[in-house]
Amino acid sequence: LNVKLENDNIIENLSVYPNPFTEQYSVFINSDYSERIKVSVINVAGSTVYQDEKNIISGDNTIVLSGTDLKPGTYFLNIKGNTINKTIPIVKMNR
Repeated sequence: LNVKLENDNIIENLSVYPNPFTEQYSVFINSDYSERIKVSVINVAGSTVYQDEKNIISGDNTIVLSGTDLKPGTYFLNIKGNTINKTIPIVKMNR
């Protein structure tokens, strides 16, 4: 899944792989700016099951996240910062 966001000439590239995942997944962000982002995982009931803040730099960033504590199912990964706010569905599979 590749997503391009365009806001006032700000272009963010964001992808999640593998999706679906079993153990862990990676979030790739190509950013024009250095900033602090909030990474949240929300279940289908709307509850936040994971939340953390990460610093990204201008250029390519890869954030590796563990999904071992998640039950199999569909979740929503939200990445929010000053120049990005994107929600991507992710799927946790059985091993």
